[in-house]
Amino acid sequence: MVTQGNEEEPGSEEFFPGELDLTVIIQPLLDQGHSLKEIAVALRKTAYLAEMMAKIHGDFQ
Repeated sequence: MVTQGNEEEPGSEEFFPGELDLTVIIQPLLDQGHSLKEIAVALRKTAYLAEMMAKIHGDFQ
């Protein structure tokens, strides 16, 4: 799910356009019994892999 900024903060969409709503990823994992620490480790690994892929494809500045 992609949001268009934080509705509680007017103008935030200028700073975070297309911000990912990670609660749609995290909440189901919590419901399945995973700990926040497990989820954090997995998200860090995923972020690292995404950054490496972006660098390979020239999308990362």
